[in-house]
Amino acid sequence: MENLQFTKDETMYHVTYTAQGKTKKKFYDREAVEQLLTAIEAEPRYGK
Repeated sequence: MENLQFTKDETMYHVTYTAQGKTKKKFYDREAVEQLLTAIEAEPRYGK
């Protein structure tokens, strides 16, 4: 995987990346992404 980039708007995260020479774009629900990130940061093994 190369060239990983993301943007976000009011409802979605837009993730763009290159895999095996092809550019791909995925969309993820913003609320779900932010809940997952909060859970990861709260985990002592992964938190700050």
